[in-house]
Amino acid sequence: MSRFGWKQLLFIIPIIIVVILLTNRQIEPPPTASPQSSDSQESDFYLRQVHIIHMGKEGTVESELFAEQLTHYPYDDHSELSSPRFVLHRANGEQVWIESREGTIHGRERIVLSRDVNMEQRTSDNQTTNRIQGSEIEFERATQKITSRKPITVTGKSYTIVAGAMELLSNEKRLNLSRGVEGHYAP
Repeated sequence: MSRFGWKQLLFIIPIIIVVILLTNRQIEPPPTASPQSSDSQESDFYLRQVHIIHMGKEGTVESELFAEQLTHYPYDDHSELSSPRFVLHRANGEQVWIESREGTIHGRERIVLSRDVNMEQRTSDNQTTNRIQGSEIEFERATQKITSRKPITVTGKSYTIVAGAMELLSNEKRLNLSRGVEGHYAP
């Protein structure tokens, strides 16, 4: 071959290799979108200095919710709360106050307060009868039930009780403690 032939061959071989590689390339379908975690979902609105009042059938205030900020996520209709304070009003004037660092509202029926939860039961003249502290407390509006599946500490004027779980039936004013209940009474 003459020099002209080698130059053409050196030019044509890389072109042939590129064409072969491009034509033999497997076409992959575009990646499907994987479900995103709740942390990566977008919120559709937020509110600051929130005060939500839930009225009963008789027109009385059943509960109030205060928060520094409420952020709503539409994909599962939940709202995250910062520094929430929840007040449950009873017909006899007594109240249950719950506050924490964080919280979540699930739909319209369930509120979960978490991180440094403090709960107080107060008489109609605003005297605290006992305190409950824990890491997470849940309120169900339909049953007026307050529960915790995590350890809590109940303190009163002369007693301290530690339990692994609790259920407070607010309408009946009955507190059920379970899992490793221990107490101390000092008159």
